[in-house]
Amino acid sequence: MKRVRNLLPVLGLCLAASACGGSEPVTLAEIVVYPEAVPIDGENIVAESVAESIRAGAGDEAVDVEIRMYTVPNDTLWEDVKLFYATETGSADWDASGELTSETDFVSTIGWTRGGQMRPQAFVVAFSPDPLGGPPFLILMLVSE
Repeated sequence: MKRVRNLLPVLGLCLAASACGGSEPVTLAEIVVYPEAVPIDGENIVAESVAESIRAGAGDEAVDVEIRMYTVPNDTLWEDVKLFYATETGSADWDASGELTSETDFVSTIGWTRGGQMRPQAFVVAFSPDPLGGPPFLILMLVSE
């Protein structure tokens, strides 16, 4: 959880760094969802805990945070998720951000930034196997200044 909380200051830096482009802002609803992903409605304790940690960390920031959570099939691999989103963001004016990328046993993240001076954005995909034995989950997060 500490790793997730540490993500928000990095997001702030990435938003500031992305403030040089001129792209129109997007909403999380406009970003493609990983194939076979099923929305979570609070029934995944671990995913909800990670998402709440992200929301709590954003409370003091002057940013808008959109979060959507999904379960994915048990045979889903992090490498496949990364490839899918790298392909999707590569055609949509996003720049890969090493600062938003992390791989651990608990949760792995990959992120991108985009935007103009008026509204920079960061998009982060988090993937985690469920340590309670449920299916792996994805958290999609869009942070807009």
